[in-house]
Amino acid sequence: MFRPVSGERPDSMAKLIVGEAAEAEYAAAVDWYAARSLAAADGFTEAVAAAFRRILDRPEWGAACDDAHRLVIVRGYPYQIIYRTAADNSTLVIAVAHCSRRPDYWVQR
Repeated sequence: MFRPVSGERPDSMAKLIVGEAAEAEYAAAVDWYAARSLAAADGFTEAVAAAFRRILDRPEWGAACDDAHRLVIVRGYPYQIIYRTAADNSTLVIAVAHCSRRPDYWVQR
């Protein structure tokens, strides 16, 4: 569903990689919304894509979860994206988490 996304930052090229577990969470959320409304599913997809663009543009923008991870809220939906960055300017999405989930369920990823 997702492939690595490249975006240009002023100092370098950045790459966003969506981990397998995050991919599965995203797919489950899209399926849930699609079963209720195709428009809601499309809106969710667009909102997640916008969040990914914000992360690529400014990875430091997200709120710190701990020393290594940050999160951004998916605007208009009760989801958050948990991610971490690496020295090579890549960013790994760890979770696409519903806000009602236990806050640290993704820590072992």
